Amino acid sequence: MRIWIINHYAVPEVGAAGTRHAVLARFLAEAGQEVTVFASALPDGRHVTCKVPEGRRYTDLVEGRVRFRFVRTNPYCSLAGRFRSMLAFRHGVARSTDGLDPPDVVIGSCVHLHAADAGRRLARSLGVPFVFEVRDLWPDTLVDIGALSRLHPIYIYLKYIELRLYRDASAVITLLPGMASYLQGHGIPEGRIWYIPNGVDTDLFPEPSPPPSGGPFTVSYFGAHGPANGLDTVVRAAALLKARGAPVRFRLVGDGNRKPALRDLAASLGLDNVAFLDPVPKRDLAPLAAESHAFVFHLTDMAVLRRYGISANKLFDYLLAARPVVFACASANNPVAEAGAGPSVPPEDPEALADAVASLVRTSEAERMAMGLRGRAWVREHHDLRRLAGRLAGHLANLV
Repeated sequence: MRIWIINHYAVPEVGAAGTRHAVLARFLAEAGQEVTVFASALPDGRHVTCKVPEGRRYTDLVEGRVRFRFVRTNPYCSLAGRFRSMLAFRHGVARSTDGLDPPDVVIGSCVHLHAADAGRRLARSLGVPFVFEVRDLWPDTLVDIGALSRLHPIYIYLKYIELRLYRDASAVITLLPGMASYLQGHGIPEGRIWYIPNGVDTDLFPEPSPPPSGGPFTVSYFGAHGPANGLDTVVRAAALLKARGAPVRFRLVGDGNRKPALRDLAASLGLDNVAFLDPVPKRDLAPLAAESHAFVFHLTDMAVLRRYGISANKLFDYLLAARPVVFACASANNPVAEAGAGPSVPPEDPEALADAVASLVRTSEAERMAMGLRGRAWVREHHDLRRLAGRLAGHLANLV
């Protein structure tokens, strides 16, 4: 079976983010499928994943039976530029299929809707099934974070595209455990809804060992530094802990448009217990995780999370690393509580977050290790990407 996956932000496994489709593709290929992932050579407008030679529309990176086809898009530093990049990707995918054997099925993945729509258009032109993967509920998430109102012309335009994608999809993949009711309300029957959440390559982290003794209690965060992540709450919690004299330091590893403002906030508060590190490839996270005593997971309060839940890559990485996790998120599901892997507090509450971290500092090392091991066992049982790839392959085979 030949599978094409369209995802503007996909990166190979050596990348620092967005490796869901790279890992799924590797496991699908190991099971005998042939996978091509279409992605942007400039996924976030700044960082080049794979350089496209001058005069070419795309370039390829082939690993085994998996091909990444990187499509040329434009750099950007504004919302208007980002929108143009989305359109460039949609048009670029349509012009970048030469030399490939036709697929049996096309998966179009959102974020963003234009990438998913590129998949819909390809599938229609080739006469094969189209599968719509909903990784983020656009445009409603944009309303939740205050970027748009429901009366804005862009919201209405994006809503039209979303409804068209549902109408033309042979099946819909959802990553969120509570999305079935929303999808059924948009005319997708239960049998065409596939729950394939995010997960982890369980070989990513070796067997866990205790964190290093001595030095401060290290709380790490891996991932995006954007508006939805609300990391100003983490910085303010660090300030509270410093004022209390708690031996705690925070490491924020990653990048995003809020990172400069977060650095400025930490400087204005005179913090020496917060370190900002550059993003690293997922395969290089294990040493950073091993140096951590705990992790923090924070998202701002959003209606879409309270209604449909979460499926966050970074959270499953934390659990696999066998360290306690402070879960600061108002969500329909709570993987940390399900696993018994750490405390939960409301989002956007620096004092509650600081109290939760302080409670972990007071907890014995044996109990913290027990929390971590419970989280590791839970994520291996429920979010092993090899198993999830097998589930996806079964659905696709039945559809084709």
